[in-house]
Amino acid sequence: MHPRDDHARYPKGFTLVELLVTVSILVVITAIILVSQNRFGGQITLTNLAYSLALSIRQAQTYGLAVREVNSGSGNFSAAFGVHFDPATPSQYIIFADLDGNGRYTDSSENYSFIRITSGGKISSVCGVLANATNKCNPDISTLDIVFKRPNPDALIKSNVLTDTYGGAKIVLTSPQGDTRYVYVAATGQISVQQAATTLYTQASYYAQGYYQSSYYSQSYYQSTYYSQGYYQSYYESSYQPGYAF
Repeated sequence: MHPRDDHARYPKGFTLVELLVTVSILVVITAIILVSQNRFGGQITLTNLAYSLALSIRQAQTYGLAVREVNSGSGNFSAAFGVHFDPATPSQYIIFADLDGNGRYTDSSENYSFIRITSGGKISSVCGVLANATNKCNPDISTLDIVFKRPNPDALIKSNVLTDTYGGAKIVLTSPQGDTRYVYVAATGQISVQQAATTLYTQASYYAQGYYQSSYYSQSYYQSTYYSQGYYQSYYESSYQPGYAF
């Protein structure tokens, strides 16, 4: 008779140290996946916010160029429309009707649509682009208005600094994770969304360098033709891609 050898019959399992190492590896991998997913989701949300803001600007342009009554029954079809940004309220912006015709937002009596940002992102900076392609941003300016008035699709861009003349506008959006998106508006009416900061050359700076903005003018002609025929540019509104102008 030989004594029973339980160790030979039953293989040895995990030790406590091996179990702890395995669990630690799984925890680290899970944390990495969750952080990456959260960051990716934040980037998608911020991109959607940038396009939503660009759509609002395009909507104001459509209202400004179309024959649209400011308020039902008011009989006012001639007002320009615009978008008002105030860095002091980074989670909201206003589509307004320029009732007094001064080319800027005056007060709440001109409110047409009040838009609140609820996705977690915010407007971190608003800038007017000067003729030399340099940006003048808050706190150097405290408000920014982008206004459209028919028959031209061009954007009239003004800030609280009355002596400034802008050839474009830049709105910077940031997420809680620190990601950034940029919405650019050229004085010719072109609107674009970018994932990285770029230089928005104004019409004056292009002429100073000897260039002619044929693409901008052809875009403006295309827009004005569509608006004059009463069509809505569904193509532009349904084919946004990061870094593309529309």
